[in-house]
Amino acid sequence: MTRRVRMVACAPLGWLAVTLISVFALAPWWNIVGDVVVTWNVVGVFGLVLTLPGALVVLIASTSLDTRAGRWFTTAGFAVLLAFCAWMMVVTFDGLNSAPRQYDDPSMVPKLTTTEQLVFTTPYVLYIGLIAWVLLVMWRRPSASASTRHAPPRANE
Repeated sequence: MTRRVRMVACAPLGWLAVTLISVFALAPWWNIVGDVVVTWNVVGVFGLVLTLPGALVVLIASTSLDTRAGRWFTTAGFAVLLAFCAWMMVVTFDGLNSAPRQYDDPSMVPKLTTTEQLVFTTPYVLYIGLIAWVLLVMWRRPSASASTRHAPPRANE
């Protein structure tokens, strides 16, 4: 269980690394996918403000998943990561409903089309599902402190 928790906690950092490396691999198709990849890179770098502390809390707390405190701290770290994903989705879907920006507006990310915005949000939707699955499995497992507390008394032999 600890390995799964750690893998899910490091997923946004891994996604940032993949998107940074993909800039070189996707050069021939840059006209098609360039805007989405650039947006992932910019959001990933600035998103480190939330994803790095959240992942670190999960990584440290996952060493004691058998205790209630370890599970609560892991959940808190995942809550920060969920907040980042939810923020990305709100910002993207707000862009779907807002008026188009002028091209002379200084921006670090390109204006995405509706299809590109849906492609951009796909990893965040998948990541929210992964976090929900890991939290569900983690909290359904009995903790070591609960199993010793509710263990039946042993008969004296």
